[in-house]
Amino acid sequence: PGCPAAAPPVEQVAGRVISSIRTRRDSLTDARFDFLPVSFFPEILRHFPGFEDTTTKAGFSFSPALHCQFMYRPQWFTKVDYLYSPVIIRDTHWVGVIVDLKMWATYVVDSNPACPSEFVVNSVLTPISILLPHLISRYCLTTHTEVLDYLPLPISRLDLPLLVEQPGYSAVVALILLETHVVGKEVTCVYLSEEHLRAAAENYAIATLAMCKAGSLPEA
Repeated sequence: PGCPAAAPPVEQVAGRVISSIRTRRDSLTDARFDFLPVSFFPEILRHFPGFEDTTTKAGFSFSPALHCQFMYRPQWFTKVDYLYSPVIIRDTHWVGVIVDLKMWATYVVDSNPACPSEFVVNSVLTPISILLPHLISRYCLTTHTEVLDYLPLPISRLDLPLLVEQPGYSAVVALILLETHVVGKEVTCVYLSEEHLRAAAENYAIATLAMCKAGSLPEA
C-alpha cells in the first residue's frame, strides 16, 4: 500500500478556517468586524526590516498582498471596528490577536499565558504595532489622531483563567477565543476541556469542507 498523504501544515488549515469564517461574516448585514488572512500579519513582519532601514517612512512601499486587504474587504474605521486573526509565535504556539481600532489597542488571547513568555509574544507583535499605523494611514480614510501621529498600538495580553497544554490545540483555542469575542461574550469566562477542543476542531473541519465542496471558499 502507498504511504498516506501528509497532513497539510497548520498554517494552511488555519487559513482555510479563516476563509470560511470570513464567508460567514460577509453574510451578515451589520457586522462591524473582520477576520484577517493568516498571512496578513506575517506579511507585515516581512516588511519590517526594510521599513526600519528606510529614512523616508512616508514613501515606504507596501506589497500588493497587503494592499488587497483594503481594496476588496470592508473599510476599517468606516465599516469595521475590530480586526481578528490567529498569529503563530516562533512556529509552535498560536495566539489570537484582537485589534480594537476605536480604542487603538491590541489584545492577545491564548491557551497558555505562561508559555510563550510575554517577552517572546511582544517581540513578534511589536513590529506589527509599529508598522500598522503607517499601513492604515496609506490605505484608510480616517481622522483618528493615533493614526495621523503614527502611534504604535499598545499590546495587552489578557489574563485568562485558561491553561491548555495539549499539543496541537493552540490554534483551535485561539479561534474559539476570537469567535467568542466577536459575539460579545467575555473571553475570561471561557472553559475548554479536551472534549470541547476535539469537538471544535471537528466542527471547524466540517464547516470548511462543506464550503469547499460548495465552491464558496476562496483559496487560502
